[in-house]
Formats: sequence, structure tokens, C-alpha cells
Amino acid sequence: FHRDRLSICSEALAGTRARGGSELLDLNIEQDLLSSAKDHNEFAIVRECIRRRLEAVCSSVIIEPKKAIRKFTRVQHLYARLRGRLQAEDDEFKILSSVHPTPAVCGYPTEDARAL
Repeated sequence: FHRDRLSICSEALAGTRARGGSELLDLNIEQDLLSSAKDHNEFAIVRECIRRRLEAVCSSVIIEPKKAIRKFTRVQHLYARLRGRLQAEDDEFKILSSVHPTPAVCGYPTEDARAL
């Protein structure tokens, strides 16, 4: 996450595909990722979990874009950016521990997954 005084920003990333060896293959893989019901469901769980956790420490939360593709050198993911306005000047550790780990890292439901 990133914080600037009372503004906070986090990202939801889930669903992973390799990058294509050509622009056309890369776009085909992107479309496959965007249309995958399985990946959409996993992404929605991660995005909504982060949203709920941010709402616990923020007075407002905005999700933009709702679902897009974030491309890295070798992989691409479903992506959303979440921005919020913190209710108080809490320290970073308290804020970070309220949003992490996400289901993408730890599983869902998080507490059950952590117990494994």
C-alpha cells in the first residue's frame, strides 16, 4: 500500500497469466484472463476483502478501475486500485496489518487459511 497523510492506496491483484511472445498472443491471453469466470471470482474475493478492510479504517473508499489488466515483464494479472481517506492518523503498522495478508497471498477465508 501507499500512504500520504490521510490518503491511502492499495491494489488488488489476482488471476495470473504468462505474457505472450507477440502482441497478438499477449492480447489473446489478456482476453482469456478477462473472460475467465474462475479468475474473476478469485479477483472479486480479493478486491472485496481489501475494500472491506479499508472501509474499517477509512471514511471513504473508491475502486478505480473495477477490473483491468496489469502487465509486468513476464506475467499479467487482473487488477484494481483502491483509494481511501483514513479516519485517523494511525501508524503504518496498524494500517498495513488491517489490510494484509490478502486472500491472494493467504487464501480465503483468511483466518481459516492462516490456521492451516
